[in-house]
Amino acid sequence: MEQEEKPYKHIRWYQIYNWLTEVKVKLEDPVGIYLVKAFQRFLEVKQMSLQRIGWEYINGVPGMNNLFTMLDVALDRASIPRHSKTAGWDYGAYWLDDRKYTAVIHYDQHLIITFEIVDKTEYDKSLLKDDKYELREGKERLWFRLPLEEIHFFSLDKDEQLEEITKFVKTAYSEAERMRI
Repeated sequence: MEQEEKPYKHIRWYQIYNWLTEVKVKLEDPVGIYLVKAFQRFLEVKQMSLQRIGWEYINGVPGMNNLFTMLDVALDRASIPRHSKTAGWDYGAYWLDDRKYTAVIHYDQHLIITFEIVDKTEYDKSLLKDDKYELREGKERLWFRLPLEEIHFFSLDKDEQLEEITKFVKTAYSEAERMRI
């Protein structure tokens, strides 16, 4: 006897989010309501739900472009050899020094500029004596972070902002070079 084929239906996360919104109003159990809301918040944070686009968009994209321009100028001022500019769905970056490093802004962490060491096997963290910026380690990379909110970046004037980014990329580059094996 042949088994009947069930049709495949592609469902997106935003559809699940919307379905949970409909289910949530019918729920009476407080634990169930809490779990649905928590999962919906997770989907929102991971940008897996459709959300209203607010007036912030008007200045948001141009503001992000201004930040990339400022990063570009800061790299020039720091005299860091550049290879090329690149972008993907979730980041914008500059390849630096024959692709050994990148200066990156990840869109999901848009308040942090990172200076990444692309292949950490060629670097020794213990050679870094006095790290001025937080150094993090991933599976393949090392990276320095400049959290913009922590330095009150948005309250600075443009020259002070440029100075902060220039100081960051210059310091991160020299510290990375110092760690090179």
